Amino acid sequence: MITDFILKAFHALIYLLLSPLRLLPDVSLESEFSQAIRSAGEYISGLDAIIPVNAFISALGVLLLVEGGIFTYKGINWLIRKIPGIN
Repeated sequence: MITDFILKAFHALIYLLLSPLRLLPDVSLESEFSQAIRSAGEYISGLDAIIPVNAFISALGVLLLVEGGIFTYKGINWLIRKIPGIN
């Protein structure tokens, strides 16, 4: 019951935050863009014999997550140093 309330509150918050985006009209991708994505997928699938694509994407995601954390940490420290009286 509590988790149901938390999930509904979370859903309502996301719904509220995304409401301006829902006012925009629906769009569709051009066929050339879709074809380019399909072609890129075919080229990447050829690399699957050399490097497993799922493992590569997972490793890239972890790397980006760690680098993002470091960037955030350095940004927060920079902001703290800019506040007078804290140093």
